[in-house]
Amino acid sequence: MSFTGSSSEAFAREACTQLGVALAITGLAGFATPHFPGLDTGFAHATLLMTTGALGIVVGGMTRPDVAMGFAAAVGEVFLLLGILGFVVGEPVATPHADGPTSVLRLGALELGAFDHVLHLLIGAVFAGAAWIAWSRSERTRPHIAGTPTIHTHA
Repeated sequence: MSFTGSSSEAFAREACTQLGVALAITGLAGFATPHFPGLDTGFAHATLLMTTGALGIVVGGMTRPDVAMGFAAAVGEVFLLLGILGFVVGEPVATPHADGPTSVLRLGALELGAFDHVLHLLIGAVFAGAAWIAWSRSERTRPHIAGTPTIHTHA
């Protein structure tokens, strides 16, 4: 996969594309096997994973790099929040395909188990990390904070 632009721009777009593909495949697998070992991907969960993945593919392939960085940051934050909420406010429930009680977070039609929480934390960290790395490498998109000195480098 090759994108034009600086390495930070390519990094943000490629991360969105690759993570989008992984989420879309996971969503499709969730439709085929709703209780894949350790995962609870009902219809709503699989649909959200597939939709987020499809958006990641589109954002990675067809938008400006700053949009890709913003998308990665926003999706990363949402996944991190889901993972944290799952462990903090999830209720302990015994499930037929788990060895013991698991922490379940219910959000409407979504029912997220403990393994989902771990995966959400990992996915969130990867998306947020990709956004942070791309932002830190990009000189053009660094915001200037009012009241701080601007350092100019000369080549």
